[in-house]
Parts: sequence; structure tokens; C-alpha cells
Amino acid sequence: MKNSLFLFFIIMNLSIKGQIFPSDSCNQGTYTMNTIFYPYTTSVLDSTQSTEGIYLCGPNTIVYDTLKFAGCRFVYINPGCTYITNSPSCAIFDMYFIKDNGTLIILPDANNSEFNIYHEPLATILPSTTGCQTVTPCSALIFPPINCSVGIVESTIQEILFKTKPNPASDNLTIEFNTNFQKGEIEIYNMLGETMLSTETNGQNTILNISDLSIGLYIVQVKSENKISRQRFIKH
Repeated sequence: MKNSLFLFFIIMNLSIKGQIFPSDSCNQGTYTMNTIFYPYTTSVLDSTQSTEGIYLCGPNTIVYDTLKFAGCRFVYINPGCTYITNSPSCAIFDMYFIKDNGTLIILPDANNSEFNIYHEPLATILPSTTGCQTVTPCSALIFPPINCSVGIVESTIQEILFKTKPNPASDNLTIEFNTNFQKGEIEIYNMLGETMLSTETNGQNTILNISDLSIGLYIVQVKSENKISRQRFIKH
């Protein structure tokens, strides 16, 4: 009797998987997207958004997923996009599809549920192994066609005064200024808008010690008398 019940549970799970989820393959071209995050935005996945079809348009799209037990996730990460999660949470599995130069960051307090990753050769997965994932390389991933030009925000026309590297960073963050910047102030904010670090700069390249910052997503702001520029980085 116990064996029969166990077999029935497995069959039901496979049936649910077949009805709800797209095929487990590098070709996801026909799947419907329910939640779209647009270029040059930083967002937190909240309980009002569907997790069954999450699409990150690029570049410079960052999504911080803190939801737990919110249903199985299907996350599509384009080049230049970063998805940060502590919440692989589905009873069956979550799935992540990552194109070249896309990044998936799995935080240390992630649930120990099974999740599957499909990625192109130059995708970044941090950490590279977690003990509860299946990783499948794809020579090329086919994503659903999405209009990513809708929703681009004002920051796309903001003058770029500096670059940050590396990103993600762990101990030191280098700020490299362009020739249009002379002097001003560097500030680092967390996602609550709290100032975590502040220093003056004379326009020379600057190395910031960020080793005391907690793991997560931050904003670097560089401000002069009449210019302001912001970029995002990840501390891991």
C-alpha cells in the first residue's frame, strides 16, 4: 500500500510538471512571460508578481528575489542582467536560463530545494556549485521574443561619469572616472537608501574597501557640482 501511494505521488508530480512547465531544454522560444523587468532598472521581486515566467531584459537589469515558497520559478536572464536569489523554493524545481554575460547569484541562505540551470558558455553562476542543482550547458539558448524597448527609464540617457570593477566584488571596488569628471563625492547606498560609505574624490581612479558590507545589491553614486551618475554593483 505504501509503495502504491509513493508511486502515485511520483506520477502526480510528473503530471503537474508536464502541464505547468515548459520543456526542459535549451529551446524556450514559445513560453509565455508573466513578469518582465526592463533595461537599466533595479527591482525586488514581490508577492504581486508571477514567478512562473520571469524575463530580464538587458542590459543593466538587476532583480533581487527574496520570496520564499512562492511557486516554481522560470527565470530568463539576458546578457548584462543579474538575478540574485535566496529563494529557490518549489517543491519540484525552479529553472534558470542564462545567456552569455548574464549572471545568477545564489545567496548562502537559499532553500535546499532542487533547481535546474541552463546556460550559455559565458554565463556566470555564483557559487558555481551549491549541492542542490542540475546544470546543463547550452551552445545557444532560445528565449521567447519580448519587446524590451518598452519601459526603459530615464537613467538610460544619464551621462556615464565612471565605471566600477569588478562586479560582482568582494573586498575592493575600483571606481574608474572618465575625462569629464574632475572632483566630487562618491557614495554607496543599500537598497533601502541608507548611506553605507561616503568619500571625497579628486577625479582620480579610486579603490574602495567594501569588505565590511553585507552580501547584496548596492548603488554607487558619483556627484559633482552639476552632474550626478549612478551605477549598481553586487557584493558577494
